[in-house]
Amino acid sequence: MSAAAAFADEWEAIPWSERVAIMRKAADLMEERTPELAALVSYEVGKSRLEALGGVAEAVEFLRYYSAQMERHDGFVIELGSLGPDEKNVSVLRPYGVWAVISPFNFPMALSAGPCIGA
Repeated sequence: MSAAAAFADEWEAIPWSERVAIMRKAADLMEERTPELAALVSYEVGKSRLEALGGVAEAVEFLRYYSAQMERHDGFVIELGSLGPDEKNVSVLRPYGVWAVISPFNFPMALSAGPCIGA
């Protein structure tokens, strides 16, 4: 947690498009390593190999889904209405910061991946 907190400001400074590229690369790496990740999930929580494979695949899809949403909405930088010509209001989605997820045993990768990626 302390290492993540130390990097939080630097992560926020990275343009959203580069963060999306990092998430896509992570999805690709997880997909390539699905058998090993599924084996770890099976070992850790006792899921069958087939169920663990599905959990890893779902985590990969979360990465890709959030990446696509960021691209679809141009990083969620949205101009809002204004009351006059000298006023500009913008809503900007920023990284949430450091936090943790205690995932349940039944879908440990998928149910921790979604909120972590979204943050």
